[in-house]
Amino acid sequence: MTRVLVRQVTDAEDLARVGQLLATFPHRDGFFNPEAGHKIVEFGKRKTGRKAVRKLREARINFKTISTN
Repeated sequence: MTRVLVRQVTDAEDLARVGQLLATFPHRDGFFNPEAGHKIVEFGKRKTGRKAVRKLREARINFKTISTN
């Protein structure tokens, strides 16, 4: 399982872009703090998480990988 923390996505356009990127991967939305724009997303498989991380990196979205098994 891979958990990814998407940080400081306060702009609605960026939030929609993140949602669009992650929609292509099987995932579960976890904790979301709208004031700070933080969102934790869980991916069931490590490989899926790595692919999603690559897409987020290409889109220049501020994120941090929390845990990867």
